Amino acid sequence: MELAVGTPPVTVQALFGISDLCWVECTPCSGCNNNAAPPAGARLYDRANSSSFSPLADTECGYRYVYGATDTDRNYVKGILGTETIKFGSNDAATVQSFTFGCTNTVYRNDLFDGNTGVVGLGRSKLSLVGQLGLDRFSYCLASNPNVASPVLFGSTASMDGNGVSSTPLLPDDANYYVNLLGISVDGTRLAIPNDTARMSRTYEAVNGSGLLCFLVDDASKNVVTVPTMTMHFDGMDMELLFGNYFAYTGKQSGGGGGDVLCLMIGKSSTGSRIGNYLQMDFHVLYELKNSVLSVQPADCGKI
Repeated sequence: MELAVGTPPVTVQALFGISDLCWVECTPCSGCNNNAAPPAGARLYDRANSSSFSPLADTECGYRYVYGATDTDRNYVKGILGTETIKFGSNDAATVQSFTFGCTNTVYRNDLFDGNTGVVGLGRSKLSLVGQLGLDRFSYCLASNPNVASPVLFGSTASMDGNGVSSTPLLPDDANYYVNLLGISVDGTRLAIPNDTARMSRTYEAVNGSGLLCFLVDDASKNVVTVPTMTMHFDGMDMELLFGNYFAYTGKQSGGGGGDVLCLMIGKSSTGSRIGNYLQMDFHVLYELKNSVLSVQPADCGKI
């Protein structure tokens, strides 16, 4: 997403995520993109140079957000909260004054954000973009093809029709979007997974272990590798996944050997189950907040 932050405005390329805060990297900054070959002409937002910035309180109100491995101190950002004039979308489609945001001045492990200099939070809390603008619906489509844009739509522009639409209730929560996962089938066979596994609250303590399950695929076999279909069963909705939703080639074999590494993109989490980006790729996903409904539809993201 493209934002214009401050007065005069500074253009920011931001990721969107289901979190409860919008933040941008601010100068001076430790670990931000100005230390890692930014695009030509790129610059970070400087609150000292913006006439529309205001601190959120008389004393600095700080924050610290952890991304990725949440059971460690890695992959975090921190800064201070303030208010600012922010313009969203191309051609400044929407301008919001006194928008509460995070001015991030420390980023640890910046590669996590893939060169972007901000995050737009779309969570349920009052601090998110959704909460501050009072939006009743939004949708997005994550394209598996890196050359295809992944659109995000708000308000009346967020809708879906046609074949393949299925829906499930959104469970009550003040900050996050929860759905009821009833089970998983692989190649038509329902897996014997305890119901407690997908509960909102923790039932069992996590077992420390390794990361993703990976396989070595030689070059001759790469084009003929097949995997069984996987279906996620929700309350009132079945979501059938394709190869690219839960397997991905992550690179060549280390040590100079031949072959590609194929990994199952479903890993362990110590902080609850999440439906990640890979599982949602090439689906149009619609959040109807007023009716507490989540809908999905297989889609060509480039045509939305």
